[in-house]
Order: sequence, then structure tokens, then C-alpha cells
Amino acid sequence: MKKKSLYQKILLSLLLLIIMYTSLSVGIIFIKSKELMNYRIDSTQQSFLESSTKEMDTTLRIGVNLANQLKLNSDVNDFASMEEIDYYTITRVYQSLQDLGTAFSDFKYTIGLSKPDHELVITPNGTTSKQSFFDSLDLDREQMKQIASAQEQDRNFQLNLQYYDSKQYFTIVMNEKMNSGERISFYISYFKNSLLPNVTDEEGFGIVFGDESVSMHADEKESVHDIISLPVLKQLREDSRFSDFSSIKTSDNTIYMKHSNVLHDLYYVYSSDNAVLPVNQGINQIIWVGLISLILGGLLAFFAANRTYRPVKKLIRVFKENSVNDVEVQAGDELKYLEENYLAVKQNIHELQRIVEENNVPLKNDFLKKMMYGVLSKQAIEEGMEQYQLAFLNQPVRVAVIEFKDKFKVEKKIPSETIHLLKTQVLKYLKTELAIEFQLAIFEMDYLRFGTIIENVELEKVKKALQSAFLTIEVYSDITLIGFIGNVAEKQDSIKDSYADCVKLLEYRYALPEKSVVTMEDPLDIKETSYYYPIEKERELISYAVQGNKEKMLQTLDELLHHNMNRQLTVNNQEQFTQAIVSTIHRIVFMINEDVHKIFKDNILLTLLMCETPEQLATYMRDYFMQLLEYINQSKEEQDFAKKDELLEFVHQHYQEEISLQDLAGYLNLSTSYVSTLFKKITGENFKEYLNMYRIQVAKNLLKDKKYKISEVAESVGYTNINSFIRIFKKYEGTSPGKYES
Repeated sequence: MKKKSLYQKILLSLLLLIIMYTSLSVGIIFIKSKELMNYRIDSTQQSFLESSTKEMDTTLRIGVNLANQLKLNSDVNDFASMEEIDYYTITRVYQSLQDLGTAFSDFKYTIGLSKPDHELVITPNGTTSKQSFFDSLDLDREQMKQIASAQEQDRNFQLNLQYYDSKQYFTIVMNEKMNSGERISFYISYFKNSLLPNVTDEEGFGIVFGDESVSMHADEKESVHDIISLPVLKQLREDSRFSDFSSIKTSDNTIYMKHSNVLHDLYYVYSSDNAVLPVNQGINQIIWVGLISLILGGLLAFFAANRTYRPVKKLIRVFKENSVNDVEVQAGDELKYLEENYLAVKQNIHELQRIVEENNVPLKNDFLKKMMYGVLSKQAIEEGMEQYQLAFLNQPVRVAVIEFKDKFKVEKKIPSETIHLLKTQVLKYLKTELAIEFQLAIFEMDYLRFGTIIENVELEKVKKALQSAFLTIEVYSDITLIGFIGNVAEKQDSIKDSYADCVKLLEYRYALPEKSVVTMEDPLDIKETSYYYPIEKERELISYAVQGNKEKMLQTLDELLHHNMNRQLTVNNQEQFTQAIVSTIHRIVFMINEDVHKIFKDNILLTLLMCETPEQLATYMRDYFMQLLEYINQSKEEQDFAKKDELLEFVHQHYQEEISLQDLAGYLNLSTSYVSTLFKKITGENFKEYLNMYRIQVAKNLLKDKKYKISEVAESVGYTNINSFIRIFKKYEGTSPGKYES
């Protein structure tokens, strides 16, 4: 046997796992590297904004401090107090501006001052009119109007700061109240290119003040609001309420905002295009990590595959040296070889177990019967319990006897040669079903009777388990069983007493009410003044009705009517019986998921209660059950017909595949036996015949085109073996595909 399909599968699986793990690891490294680089870029940009903020705050603070110094200057106060133009005072103010301005000339700003009601503006370079001064600052008319309006406000304010943005300058207007009570307006203008830091074309930097004012310098191809929109600005300002620093990432940019430490309603904004990291950044290191991982993983996979395959190789050698079956297998198919050898060993073990069990069963049955009859010694009981693994008999138990209810009917309906087979099947079913609920030992006692020893569980649990098993057997085999349960046997030597209870019940069986299970707790003298409607009979009636079994349903109903019509029922008891029957009808209707008013046009209970004689009542009850049965059978016919399209559609869509009846049943979520019956009923053929007929019909159409080889046609209609195709084609068409084609 060549090496080795299983070995190759193990090795390939491990290699695939290594490749997947390496790919995942490399992907995680790449993603984490990108996250780290993004973090570094973000940190760098924040640091840039921090340092730029400090520099601009320093420049702004110098200008504001200069204005505050001028506010205390005596010459400026004299200028504020003069009512008429005094050129001497103006010259002294001019000289003061020159002296102070020279000291701070490196900070690239200019300062001017004026009285609100004068058109004269004094600057370090001389005097000029307000219009000329504002024109030199590139202020537009709207901004000039705003300044004039601010200067005309009430004189009782202490400080009024205004910010004005132009193409070249950023201007702060401070309307200050002097010592004399008069006001002076200071104009501090910063040259933007000197105030704002240098940035690249992918960046933008500026100042935000007011609700919507934005002053930025950036790539000339973009407008300010292409870089930072009003909603983004508002969001940044909102975030800055809780933190000195805020940022937002948009689809194109990352925008940072920081509050000025000099002016309370001023913010600095830095915008940078989202960084696109180079794909090859660090790619060489990642590739090397991946290659090394693959090489080491491949070596590990080779080693692990050899270690994993070693037990399989050893097991194959053991099977070959100690073969229990002449198993030959194709080269390289060691799994098939192991499977067939295992099945051979398993079959031999089962055969051995069967032989032992067959020889052991009669002895075990004989032991149980003798213990139940009370003819074994204590030592013999202990030895038998150990030999037949009946340890549960050490605890309290009950004895139950199960027999066919009407032996004469059984013998009449079933041929004698098949009674033994029937008994074996019933015994096997009882043993399987009852063992689910409790421990027991069950065995044949005589011709049509079984003995059962059951562990001591609740009596109701035993009764329900027996009733359920009896009902199932009756539904599927038309055989009625009855069980008799004795009292609890506390010790092994009192098991015979529990059996004696069963014998007593057997003797009085005809004096007991009609039940499928009878116990010592049931009364032996039953007055027939109450109506007869045991729960098991109702279950039978419901079961037969739902199955659509007319004969069984009427037989059960007639039995109920016979028992009750022969009793001396009071009017009240007869009404109770009628109500019980109507309740059963309603339960059946509920189980088939229908509305009772859809099936019956009149009020069932009212109609039955109005019957004058028992005979009339029985007739109406039979009519209602027949009407219900007719509706159920008609519904089943309609449901079966509705399945027709689904059945045929499945075959017509999947005929090219290897489909089976089980596949069709699984597709419809129905049992295989039901689908088989339904398919035959609808098509007139069984599933396999119909599938072959449909395949051959399709094949005939393909052969008419004369474009396909016979092997191609066979494969296209679902036959993997061309010989099978030829044989089936000849079966239905009377000739071979080759002759049909020609």
C-alpha cells in the first residue's frame, strides 16, 4: 500500500493551517504598524499645534499688553480728554507709539489708536484718516461698519474686543475707557504670514473667532470652508467646552482645535490631509517575518504529520499481521482499509455476542420465572442475579403480567406460524420503550403472556409507561394488550407475593372496568351508574380520527356507546358523557389546526343535548364523527395534491445528480415511507422508475441533436456508469442509445 492518502491529507491540512495562521499574523502586524504610524503622525500634528499656539499667543499677548500700557500713558489720556485738535498732544502720542513700537518691531504687528468721534488715527508711522487706515488693513466696508457701530455703543462698558479678518492682516479692536472717562479705540493688526506658522500645501492653519469666522491660510486651490465646514467648526467648539484640545477626522482631513490662552473666545485651528501611508513602508520586514514563519511552520507541519500518522501506520500493520477478514483495499486508501477491517471485527464481535445471548436468554428467562414462582433458594437467586446482571433486584420491585387481551381474536386474525414472530417483536418493543422509564426484566411466560419485574418507582409512572406502549402497539399492529400490576415486593423472597397479586387480578379481570392497565388499587366491584369513558379510549378515538382510520374509529366509538347505553345513566351522567364526547371532537379539530365552525355548521353540544333517546344520541354522535373523518381525509387529499408540484420540481431540477428517495423526503421534511406512497399515488410510478423514465426522456432529446457522445449524454442525465445508462435506455426504449441515435 503506497504512502499515503491519509498522511498527505494530514500534512496538507497542517500546512493550510500554518499558512492561514501566518497570513493572519502578518495581517495583524501590518494593521498594528499602520495604527502605530497613524498614532505617531497624530502626535506630531498635535505637538505642532501646541508649539504654534504658544508662539502665536506670545505675539498676541505682546500686542494686547502694549495696548494696556498705552491705556496708562499720560499722553494717551490727554489725547482722550481733548475736545479740539491739539497737534502737540497728538505729536506726543505719536512719539510714544514710536518708542513702544520700536521695542517690539520684531513681532510683525502694527498698532493705531483713535477717538470714536474723531476721524484721525495715530500710528507709529504718523497720522491718517480712519478710511485710509482701514484701507491699509484691507478691511472691507462691512467690517468698517461693524467697528463704527461698536464705537458708538454706550460708554459704560469696560472692555469691548472685536476681531476682524482681512486678506493680509488679523486685527483686534479694543474699545477702552480711559481715566478721564473718555474712550480710546486701539487697533492691533498682525501680518498673517508672520503670525501664522508655515505649513505645506496639504495643511492649513488659522484662527477661529466668533460663531462662524474662520481665518486660514492653506492650499490656494481650496477655499477656507473646503477645509473646515461650519458643522465641523461647531462640533469642534462644542468639544472644546470640555477639553482644552479637540479634533475631528473627516473623509479628507484631520482637523485639530486649541483654545487661546490670551483671548478667551479665540481658537487656533490646524488642518492636515489624512495621511496615506506608503504601502511598502516596513513591507520588507513583514515579508521576512512571513517567510520565516512559513518555513518554520512547514517544518513543524512535516514533523507533526509524521507523529500523527505513526499510530495509523502501526494500526495498519497490526491489521495486516492479524487479519480477521480478507480485506483488500486500493493503494493509498488506508482509511478505507481501516474502516473495513474495523467493520469486520465489529461484525465478528456482534456475532459472538448474539450467540452468547441466544444461549443465555432461555436460561435467564427460566431463572426469572422460577424466582417469580418462588421456587429458588436465596443462594440460587444471588448467583443468578450476578450471572445475568440483575443487580436492581436487590431493591424493592413490582411484578407485572402482560397478556394479549383477547387470545381468541389474536389466533383468529394472525396465522399460527407468525404468532411467534409477533410475540418477539412486541417483547422487543416493550423492553426498549419501558427501559427508558425504569429498570426492568421482561420475559415470555407462556403462549401469549409476558412476565415483568420492575424497579419500585411511582405506580402512576409505571401505569403511564405501560399504557403508552400498549397504545402504540395497538395503533401499528391492531393488537390489544392488558397489564396487571401487583403490590411492592420489599425483598426478593416476596416477589412471589407480588406475582400472586397479578394472578388474583387475572382471575377477576372480567369484574374490573375496561382498562389497559389494572392494579391492586382498583376496586373489584364497580357500580355502573357513572358514564364510561376511560382516558385510553379517548386517546384511541383521537388517534384513529387523526389518522383517518374509519374502521378503527367507529369500532372504538361503538364500544363506548355500547358500554354507556347499557348502563343506567342518570340524566346528569348522560349529559356529562355527551360533553366529554364533544370535548374530544374539539380536541381532534384543534390537532388538525382547524376551526370547529368551519367543519360543523350547527352547535354540536346543543344538538346532542336535545336528543330524546339514547339511540338518537348514538346516531348523531356517529354522524358527527363521520363528518369529521370525511373532512380530515379530504384535507389530506388536498395536501397530497398540493405536494405534487414540489415532488416533480425536485426531480426535474436534480435529475443530473445522484438523488434518492431519502433526499426527496428530507427536502419535503416528511418521512420516507409517506413520500414513497405519495409519489406512487401522484405519478403512478415509484420514485426510482419515474427518475429513470425522466432521465431517458431527456437523453432522447439530446441524442436527437447528434452533437454529443453517448458517454456525454449519460453523464449529463445523471449516470456515472455508461453501461448502466445503456442497460436502462434499452429497458425503456427497446433499443440501445447508439441505434436510437442513428
